[in-house]
Amino acid sequence: MVNKKGVNQNLGLVQLNRPKALNALCDGFEEDSQVGVVVITGSEKAIAAGSDIKEMQNWTFLACYSGNFLSHWNRVSFVRKPVIFAMNGFALRGGCELAMMCDIIYVILKLNFILLKGVQQNVGLIQLNRPKALNALCDGLMTEINKALDTFELDSQVGAVVITGNEKAFAAGADIKEMQNWTFPACYSGNFLSHW
Repeated sequence: MVNKKGVNQNLGLVQLNRPKALNALCDGFEEDSQVGVVVITGSEKAIAAGSDIKEMQNWTFLACYSGNFLSHWNRVSFVRKPVIFAMNGFALRGGCELAMMCDIIYVILKLNFILLKGVQQNVGLIQLNRPKALNALCDGLMTEINKALDTFELDSQVGAVVITGNEKAFAAGADIKEMQNWTFPACYSGNFLSHW
């Protein structure tokens, strides 16, 4: 299910029910200039259990290994807009990998990430450095946010904490995302800053 939310309809909300459809949704939100951030979420029971096992049962190992079985899976990594993984249920295997490909992971307490091995290559593990890189870029901000959250946690009358910022601060996220997807040689030899 896909919706645009917010007063200005600038939040793209993806509620997962078919992981392969995520590609088209990412492309649609990427091209929509009205959308500034993409939020991926799921049901209360599970955000994503991973690959569709029924779909996988007819694939041989050779077909999976040599074909494009997982070609759709890493599309989230290349969305230029900030992508938030809003976890409101279990993130099993592929759901855990999907979370690791997002820029920000928002988790309700006492829910679990579960990464099982043995079915196929863990695509998301390749992307583990992505959130770490973004966290390093935003480390000072995160320290302040954590201090604020610790303060609110002690106040029983506070039901929810909303972190906001000015338009320029949130717009900068897309630039950081674009930069961290480029390697040094690609930046040096390519046209990374040609639009400036």
